[in-house]
Amino acid sequence: MIRPSLEKGKIVICDRFMDSSIAYQGYARGLGDSVRVINEFAIQQLQPDLTFFLDLPPEAGLRRAALNGFPDRLEQESLDFHNAVYRGYQELAKLYKDRYVRIDASRSASAVHEDIAEVFARYVSENH
Repeated sequence: MIRPSLEKGKIVICDRFMDSSIAYQGYARGLGDSVRVINEFAIQQLQPDLTFFLDLPPEAGLRRAALNGFPDRLEQESLDFHNAVYRGYQELAKLYKDRYVRIDASRSASAVHEDIAEVFARYVSENH
C-alpha cells in the first residue's frame, strides 16, 4: 500500500513502521541488529522522510496508559522492558537524526498535536 501511494504522489502517514520493530524486538527483546536487517530487506530501501519521536519517559507513559483502563499485552511488560524500548528509540533518533523530530510528549495532548502539525505543515510546504 505504501509504495504505490507514494508513486502516485500521495502523502502516507503510519503510526508504526520499521523503527517500532527495531525498538521493541531488536532492543527490548534482545534480537539485535538482525531485526533492522530483516526489516530493511522487507521494505526495499523505503524509508520514512519524517519520524516523530514522542519523547516520554517510560514511567510517565505507563502512568498515562493505566488511566485508560486495562493494560494491553505490551503495557503489561516490565519497566525494564519499557526502558529498553525507550533507549532503543533514543538510539534510533541518533542514528536517523536527519528524519527524526523529537517532540516533548510530557505536555498536554493539544501541545503535542500543535508541535506535530507545525512540523508536518512546514515539511509539506518545503517538500511537496
